[in-house]
Amino acid sequence: MVVNSMIVAMLAHSNQFSTNFIYNVASSSRNPFRISDLQYLCYHYFTKKPWINKFGKTIIVSKKIKMLTSMAKFQRYMMIRYVLPLKGLSLASRILGQHYKNVYNDNKRKIKTVFRIVELYKPYVLFKGIFNDSNMENLEKKYSKLGLDDDDEEFNFDPKSIDWPDYMMNEHIPGLIKYALK
Repeated sequence: MVVNSMIVAMLAHSNQFSTNFIYNVASSSRNPFRISDLQYLCYHYFTKKPWINKFGKTIIVSKKIKMLTSMAKFQRYMMIRYVLPLKGLSLASRILGQHYKNVYNDNKRKIKTVFRIVELYKPYVLFKGIFNDSNMENLEKKYSKLGLDDDDEEFNFDPKSIDWPDYMMNEHIPGLIKYALK
């Protein structure tokens, strides 16, 4: 969509030397995707295609996910729920001659992975803004006047055409699993 809109913007403004248009290629006002949608889609994805851990056991997904509204709340939750018990496990392992060293290292790695993923998604999850895409709508109107719309799919950049459930279930979540959660 971004590339298509750039091509059409170049065509629409090809005879102008200077323009002050800013095109926000965004779905936030006309086809929003909310974090609650992500929660719902993840639940349905992982109930249809369960994630199997390294021991061959299915990871159970919860229908209700605890939503934390700030990074401070997330860090506090993680500290109390996971990091402090992990420190206790480290101490117990040292006392018992490194008996739980592998369990400690495995869980420490998992917690680090969660923090990396949270840092990656933080700007998107906690962002409350909506982009003004009125210039984009006007470009779509110009686009239809340019006579390029014989094949509507060729330069489609209408955010209303995004099928969020299809994209998330068939592209984003499987890609995240394949490339980020190996």
